Amino acid sequence: MNEATNEDEYAALDDLLLTIQSVGADVYAMSLADPQGAIAPWVKKLDKIMSSMVKVTEKESNDDEKRLAAAKLLCRVPQYKTSGVELLSRLLRPQVDESLQSAAIETIAQSGLETVPKVLANAWPELSPDLRSISIAVDAWLSRESWTNHLLKLIEKRTLAASGISLTQRARLLQHPTPSIARRAKRVFETSGSSPRKDVVKRYQNSLELPADASHGQAIYARACANCHRRGGSGNDVGPDLATVINHPKEKLLTNILDPNADIQPGYQAYSCLLESGEILTGLVASETTNSVTIKQANSTSRSIARREIERLQSSNLSFMPEGLEATISQQEMADLLAFLQQPIQAEAGR
Repeated sequence: MNEATNEDEYAALDDLLLTIQSVGADVYAMSLADPQGAIAPWVKKLDKIMSSMVKVTEKESNDDEKRLAAAKLLCRVPQYKTSGVELLSRLLRPQVDESLQSAAIETIAQSGLETVPKVLANAWPELSPDLRSISIAVDAWLSRESWTNHLLKLIEKRTLAASGISLTQRARLLQHPTPSIARRAKRVFETSGSSPRKDVVKRYQNSLELPADASHGQAIYARACANCHRRGGSGNDVGPDLATVINHPKEKLLTNILDPNADIQPGYQAYSCLLESGEILTGLVASETTNSVTIKQANSTSRSIARREIERLQSSNLSFMPEGLEATISQQEMADLLAFLQQPIQAEAGR
């Protein structure tokens, strides 16, 4: 084996080491058990390669792709796993292309180290909506029983929002083969809503029964909702388009309005972006490319930011829609607003 110096050699060596790892073999232990055996010279060369990979990952002038490939190799060898995972964790930041971050998370999970849940937890606040939506980090948490308990603990502490768990992943938790985890998951998802918010929703239940005036509800929409939500030809395109909620039951609409963090739709978590200049932007991550991130702000303006300009990009684990609308809207006004939101847009245009 010659020292790996290019992508093809990295990939070939990675495939070999992953195969060795998957069968639970430790070539270092085998070499120690038989120092004069045929495997000993190979392991000696492998150790030299691993030492060079550490240098590759630590050299900041190397591009992220090269550092990722080198760190992946380290994660395949027991004696270097800890270093490999630590080095890969440095790639889990908004300045790095999300495809590389995704590959890093996958390799970190494959390492099987006890520190993996902590690495994922530390990275989670800065993971983009796209990385969260493909669920690779949560899937990693779910891949081992002890890691799954760690994930549930984060949800219980509200460090990680329950709404960040997909329906498929919820089903895996609720149907987990370990009964204690399944019971714990059931409790977590039953109580993940905010109790004060639940009290507010309960207080406004009367608005579901009040006679309503949809035309007055349109004025309420313009005052309270249009700054962030489009409906037909009105409003700004920041939050979800309200044309999609026409057929929602009033009960669901009421809960979504008064307890926006109970069910955050993918892509609508608020992010805070600190730039190296010291400027702070707050909004939604509208899109990402290899080199940039686009933030959509509350006034519906979008700003594209080069990844190299970002010092920190962090999710609040909260909906971009704020709580507290009940402070500015009465129960009667809520009844009127719900009537307006359920009214077909064609009827609105025909008035």
